[in-house]
Amino acid sequence: YITDRTAMIGAISHDLRTPLARLRFRLERASPALRREIGQDLDQMEAMITSVLAFMREDAEAGARQRVDLRSLLECVIDEAEVTGADVALEPGEPAEVEVSVLGLQRVFANLVGNAVKYGDSAQVRMTVEGDETVVEIRDHGPGLDPNELERVFTPFYRGVEARTSSKQGVGLGLSSARSIVRAHGGDIRLMLPGEGLLVQVRLPLVEGVEVYAPVRLQAAE
Repeated sequence: YITDRTAMIGAISHDLRTPLARLRFRLERASPALRREIGQDLDQMEAMITSVLAFMREDAEAGARQRVDLRSLLECVIDEAEVTGADVALEPGEPAEVEVSVLGLQRVFANLVGNAVKYGDSAQVRMTVEGDETVVEIRDHGPGLDPNELERVFTPFYRGVEARTSSKQGVGLGLSSARSIVRAHGGDIRLMLPGEGLLVQVRLPLVEGVEVYAPVRLQAAE
């Protein structure tokens, strides 16, 4: 039942692109002021449709799970963010093996790091192991959130006050999608206010019965 309804939402979102294209064509004959005003609404609608389709695609392309070192996956996300000039850093630490959909988790952490940079100007990432879980914390130094919004921002299409009043683009599906993916892996995401900025905490279960060793660096002979 859920699969059928999900597929239906994806199909509707895809089909909405056709009437949107017709509206844009007809809008060309309107006055410049009207084109500008309605064009902004059409841009927002198209962004929402694109986000829904991406959400559906990520769910469909979750793929098979494999055992990986979560720190290596985070390093890849950080490297990609640094290419764009973002102020990001991953604190040193030990490896931790998890069994995940690599593509899905990369999207999750890319989204969370991207949010930290977009709304908090920087992203400081820390990974530790607590019992049978690995804990990833992403902290920024932005304005944070109102305590009442810490859970509401996970609602699909909900955007916090800071996001709504800023000029930064977004439709409010990123955190909802991220939590859905992480919970499908047996983990969870929480938002906390550490005093300055916002702290995102992601918990994922470690692979059971497997001891993880840190990689050994070879030193040149003297």
